[in-house]
Amino acid sequence: MDRFTTLDIARGVAILGTLGTNIWIFTMSMDNTWISQAFTILTNGKFLGLLTLMFGIGMQLKYNSLQKRGLPWYRIYWWSMLILFVDGLLHFIFVFEFDVLMSYSLVGILASIIITRSKKCIIIVLLLALSIHVYGQLGGSTFFSSDDAIYDELHNEREFTEEELLRFRDDTFMTDTTPYWAQVQLRLEYFWENRSEAIMILPMNLALFLLGALLVQSGLIGNDQKARRIQRRLLFVGLFIGIPLLIASQFIDELARLDRYVIAPFVSIFYLGVIFIWSRTSFAKHLQKGLSNVGKMALTCYIGQNIIASILFYSWGIGLAPLAHDYLTAIAWLSISTFLIIGSSIWLRFFKRGPIESLWKKIEFLVYPKA
Repeated sequence: MDRFTTLDIARGVAILGTLGTNIWIFTMSMDNTWISQAFTILTNGKFLGLLTLMFGIGMQLKYNSLQKRGLPWYRIYWWSMLILFVDGLLHFIFVFEFDVLMSYSLVGILASIIITRSKKCIIIVLLLALSIHVYGQLGGSTFFSSDDAIYDELHNEREFTEEELLRFRDDTFMTDTTPYWAQVQLRLEYFWENRSEAIMILPMNLALFLLGALLVQSGLIGNDQKARRIQRRLLFVGLFIGIPLLIASQFIDELARLDRYVIAPFVSIFYLGVIFIWSRTSFAKHLQKGLSNVGKMALTCYIGQNIIASILFYSWGIGLAPLAHDYLTAIAWLSISTFLIIGSSIWLRFFKRGPIESLWKKIEFLVYPKA
């Protein structure tokens, strides 16, 4: 399997993995069984970290490609990031209040400057960004720290009453009965409140962007011995740091609070290592192909999965939410993921790119047709 197919698989896994976290927002299921707990352990922040790493890897590959062809880096990439920001803004306003694309666009502009500097400079900035992020998560800064109120409610030892669960849903997320244009109005009215997480994770995103770029510079992409050695190291770093911390977080409350924003990126590295190893085997080849197709249409599938979930679960659509049991949410995630795998595979039989990717390319050509 060629190197870019492996990256497409990783992007596809990241896209469907983020749905594994977000689907609970749409279905509003809080049965609090082993199913929801397993989803939290496996997906919460982990695939967001993987997606962020993939953006960094893609950024460095694009830089290398443009440099080889003698094309202007900043002009082309910054225009791409402006398009991404607009995509994210429209996605945020009209589809989903937890959009990550705007954050990626801002981080991408900064990271695009840093990766043109020496490797030493990149490492220094990476460590600085990581330090700021961890310092904030440990409570040293309120600006870059997460709110523990939700954690305290969700991780309380006692059982919730039905009334308390309904109140939590209403206070935390948009309700399943909120009309569509009212949702749009609420996103605009509480713009900065809804963007608080995206702002908080800017240092983490920058660190992961730069890590992805450094991995490419170090020779991650390929099938030679050097590339395979780096890929194995990713696996081992995640296995011996990320996984033990993840397990420990299930028993230690102080670590549990760090799961999504500190421990998750190490698990993301483990997932990436597993994907590289898996892509070199013949195990579940059809699944690999399907995931690679989702990865080729990553932007379309990312926005599309949230549109599909909104139509299925909000009252202005079919109105299936709230779902009574966690296993129904798991089925919903599997069904939407399967639809995206099949749909992207069929689409790419007739078209070179996904619909949003094709539109992106046409807009990108307005600035520099050779890009």
